[in-house]
Amino acid sequence: MMQFLVFLFCDSRVIPSHILDTQPGEVFILFSQRFIMYLTWWPGTQLRYSGVGAANEYAVANLNVENILVIGHSRCEMRDRLMELPEDGSTDNDFIDDWVQIGLPAKAKVKAEFGHLPPDDEQNRECEMEAVNLSLTNLQTYPYVREKMARKALALRGGYYDFVKGHAGMGNLSQDEAIEGLKKLLIHSDKDEQLNKELETKIEKLISDLLGTTPHDCHPVKRILGGFQSFKTTKFDMYPELFSELAEHQTPKFLVFACCDSRVSPSNILDFQPGEAFVFRNIGNLVPPFNQLRYSGVGAAIEYAVVKLNVENILVIGHSRCGGIDRLMYLPEDGSTANDCIDDWVQIGLPAKAKVKAEFGHLPLDEQKRECEKEAVNLSLTNLQTYPYVRERMARKALALRGGYYDFVEGCFKLWEVKSIITTPIHS
Repeated sequence: MMQFLVFLFCDSRVIPSHILDTQPGEVFILFSQRFIMYLTWWPGTQLRYSGVGAANEYAVANLNVENILVIGHSRCEMRDRLMELPEDGSTDNDFIDDWVQIGLPAKAKVKAEFGHLPPDDEQNRECEMEAVNLSLTNLQTYPYVREKMARKALALRGGYYDFVKGHAGMGNLSQDEAIEGLKKLLIHSDKDEQLNKELETKIEKLISDLLGTTPHDCHPVKRILGGFQSFKTTKFDMYPELFSELAEHQTPKFLVFACCDSRVSPSNILDFQPGEAFVFRNIGNLVPPFNQLRYSGVGAAIEYAVVKLNVENILVIGHSRCGGIDRLMYLPEDGSTANDCIDDWVQIGLPAKAKVKAEFGHLPLDEQKRECEKEAVNLSLTNLQTYPYVRERMARKALALRGGYYDFVEGCFKLWEVKSIITTPIHS
């Protein structure tokens, strides 16, 4: 059974399959939706933030995840934007400001409690962690989250990754701090060597239990912190120059849209390394058309990646047996829904469904779904071109858009530009 739903920022330096050593099928990921500022919505805003709600609803109500983890991280660029935002939330009406204002309650709390600290360092760090707490609070406004928490079928946890120091923590105690605390208990006695050996054995057992080695069927905190320890030992500590450079800035070449599905992590299937790709994941890997009133989370990710990070490529990846596309295929043609978050989100794909029905309506439903999984990618590539900064960069050949399709049944990947296949399938 899948254990985790994870919320975290799109930042190219905080890839969960790396920092937590997660494996395919283990974690359902939503990146600022990988979240811009890893924020979840407040109550009464289903129409504005249905992308967030859809992922949350699907993971909790359909997949029955047992844990939700919200991960903050050091030097979060959106935290800087939040800290500079006016207290009343007034903005220049761009996507980024509209999105990060969700975090204003976290900023207000930090200003009240830590206003005496230097604003560019300690206050910002406190806000990175307080934004996690705010999201954990906001998660409890979802009825299905509250219901499962009430019967102890779901646990909420916060995490924080410091990619400058290579530390990770859950709650107020990091794994490194816990291990160091245990080691301090090793005060040797000059008179009782047997006691020393017994103490060493017990402490080593506790440290071993804390680190953990089993990826499945173990306590979730042990799994997460054990995964981070594996990353720290095999990657962070092994490549200090790379991670020191990444701590200062990120220069990803790719903005990648992919589904939240635990089986289609882009860093796994395309071998992206830290700093290489700014990844945004949502239900059905859908990109809505430009709409500042409804889809600020998506718009913020596109605006930040294209305008601020100057990515050179946008890749939208569809995949086989997509639950979001399956839901879309059963949606009424007029888009009427039961007013839940999933239906409200996947109706973005109705034009793709209509095209598939017109061209492939004679095929069995399973084959229609497969065609729609690919056509939804084409629709997203079309919708991306409604964003003015995307169009402007495409016009001067500074940005390329491509679609991809991963078939995890056959072990096959296809890549194409709009309406034209440009590679033959790559098989395992």
